[in-house]
Amino acid sequence: MPKSYVKKLTKKDGKGHNSIHHFFKKDEHSGGILPKTFPADKDSQQPTASTSSTVTGGHDFDAGTSCQNDTQTSPATICNSDGEPLQKKRKQVHCFQNGWLVDKTLCYDESVDLFWLRYDENNGMYCYLCRKHDTSQQGSYVWSRECSVRYRRNVVSSHGKSEMHLLAKERECLQKYSQFEKEIQKRKSVQHEVVIAAFKAACWIAKEDVAVHKYSSLVGLLSSIGDDPLHLHEFGHTSFTSVREMVIIIGDVLISKLIERIGSNDVALLLDEATDVTVYQQVIMYLRYLHDGDIKTQFYGVERLKESATGANLADLVQMRLQRDNINLSQIKFVGSDGAANMTGRKSGFVAQLRKQNPTVVGVWCINHRLALSIGDTVKSLQWLKRYEGTVQQINKLFEYSPEKTRKLEQISAQYESMLSEGRRKKFVRPAATRWTSHERANDAIYHGYEVLLQTLNYFTEEARIRDATAAGLYAFCRQYMFIGIVYMLQAVLPVIGRLARLWQKDILIFSEVKPSTRTAIDKLTELKQNREPLNQLRAEFEGGGRFSDGQVQFTHKNDKKLDEFYDTFITELCNNLEARLSLTPLLEAFELFDPCRFPGVDDKQYGKEDISLLCQQFGLDEEKTQDEWCNFRYKFDSPPMSSLTTAGDVCKVVLKQRNVLEDEYPNLCKLAEFALLVPMSNAWPERGASCLKRIKSRLRNRMKGDLLQAIMTIDLQHGADDDIIADAVTAWRNKPRRNVFGPVHHEDIYKTVNDLSELVNNVSDKFEKLRELICYDEQLQEAEMLNFDACGGKDEYM
Repeated sequence: MPKSYVKKLTKKDGKGHNSIHHFFKKDEHSGGILPKTFPADKDSQQPTASTSSTVTGGHDFDAGTSCQNDTQTSPATICNSDGEPLQKKRKQVHCFQNGWLVDKTLCYDESVDLFWLRYDENNGMYCYLCRKHDTSQQGSYVWSRECSVRYRRNVVSSHGKSEMHLLAKERECLQKYSQFEKEIQKRKSVQHEVVIAAFKAACWIAKEDVAVHKYSSLVGLLSSIGDDPLHLHEFGHTSFTSVREMVIIIGDVLISKLIERIGSNDVALLLDEATDVTVYQQVIMYLRYLHDGDIKTQFYGVERLKESATGANLADLVQMRLQRDNINLSQIKFVGSDGAANMTGRKSGFVAQLRKQNPTVVGVWCINHRLALSIGDTVKSLQWLKRYEGTVQQINKLFEYSPEKTRKLEQISAQYESMLSEGRRKKFVRPAATRWTSHERANDAIYHGYEVLLQTLNYFTEEARIRDATAAGLYAFCRQYMFIGIVYMLQAVLPVIGRLARLWQKDILIFSEVKPSTRTAIDKLTELKQNREPLNQLRAEFEGGGRFSDGQVQFTHKNDKKLDEFYDTFITELCNNLEARLSLTPLLEAFELFDPCRFPGVDDKQYGKEDISLLCQQFGLDEEKTQDEWCNFRYKFDSPPMSSLTTAGDVCKVVLKQRNVLEDEYPNLCKLAEFALLVPMSNAWPERGASCLKRIKSRLRNRMKGDLLQAIMTIDLQHGADDDIIADAVTAWRNKPRRNVFGPVHHEDIYKTVNDLSELVNNVSDKFEKLRELICYDEQLQEAEMLNFDACGGKDEYM
């Protein structure tokens, strides 16, 4: 073939191919060029060789024999030198290799000890771990919910390193090696409810005065009777220190809520001293404040007094506590106390010390203590009453310290129905001046058990094996007419005083209630003096069929006249002492200007001006402005709703209820109405706190620290905590660093579970070893595939 022709043929055709390669091929044996064969095609524009020519290398070829036009030949048929068509090399197709299922280097995970690759003949391959734990990667569920059809070894290997596979492996490890995983997950979903229940249990422990270390015992009881649906017995903080912390947090939240409600409003401070079982002096404090127009008196705190109980030391202690709670000393307008010298002293008392920094402070002497003092003054002034009180105390001591006498008293009292009161025998009580109703209860026991008392004393005087001199002396005195006369007299008088004391011990006592109740009691005593009802009743008992008709008590007219004179003296002295002790101070009397019953009418222009002047001087208000407000306010007494009110306290309550409307026009009078309601007329709350202190810090709990003591007293005296308080306490508790809410899992159970799982895995490993031996040779792959599927199904049962 001429070179020019070959060169011409080497030019590219319109299809971009080298033409010489399109028509010819190289002979592998001789190195010459042979023509290619093409199918017969009418429409083909490709040229065909029709004559034989000499090609490079000297070989001849016949176009008719070597390139036959056969219509059956494939368009892509390539022939060899003999004219035989060559097979075209097919593209490589990737298939799943059954050996991957048991390839430790590919799909075996030592942390969970299993082969995670699975193969579904109809869908493809998937990951057992990812499908079990339903993991995904970037929103795709291939290898978990969906199967993969990319049958390449590197694809399987890359999945074993993917995030979704690592997450599934982590979940499998957690589930495999902890038999408590499901339980822990369940408890985590109710973790908040468990903590709430734990705090409620701690609050109940404190409120019911149960020792803190009994908390674990309470939880164990609930668990043993099956009444623990929230798994409280597995709460991880049941030690004394943890429960102590929870109780203290609840107490702190209660106090913080109290301070939050007070804010910047004015308050009254009530305090008293008490000595606990460890002979430490404790100062108990209450705060009286107004919240939403209502009067509230709540426990504020208890502080140990490390020095002597002088007014200066008390003032320093109280100021330190107020400063710690961000309460300004100027907010304290009244101080309620029991009237002791260290409280009310003019120069060095507690109130005097506070006035050095806050001149507006007013000291208020408890009305109940003054009532008790009025009774004490009456007893001291009358000799027969002193002897009577001493005799009653001796009677109480005689039976209190002698089991033998007490047993004999019970035997005799069982024969008399008069000693029974609602199924309980009355006990002889020792009267004391510091116990407000002790005189009434002591006299009531003598009155109803007089016959039993005489028989018991007579037994130990005459019939007992050993004669008791004390019993003999008491027997002789109790048989006197004056003694039984005083008993009947006090049985009529003391209930009047007792009702007065109980009225003044109620939660809300306003200054305006003191004077009317005092006047009512005095009028009742005056009526008893005039009708002489107790003496007439006593005389009737000496007649036929009476209590004393047997002659144990001798009645004489001389003794009766003497008792009659003593009765008049006693009633008169008691009324005088009540009027002297229970009168209000001029400052408190000034608040009576709000009393609508005292209001003379709008025509009296001078009414209330002196009271307004005194109040403004005490509390630092603008007197001229307040007088102008009063001149306009006094006309409201003739219009509803004030025209229907009867006491100054009711008027002050209405003013504060309408404070949003009246404060713009009467700001100073609204302040005075608030001060009038804040006056702490009774100091009964600190007395209750002292009783609570001695009940909580007992001989068995004498090592209780101050913070826990205050928390328990706060919960007890504020009647527990509601759900909001518990929720806030839980939030404060969670904000502190601590361990997990639930306790640690028991290691013995974990070890047992791991051993069982290890034995199971070993059995599965043995089966896989046998499977590996079956698929060692290529001719056994088909049979091994079927065995692998069976083995995978059996393995799933174990997984």
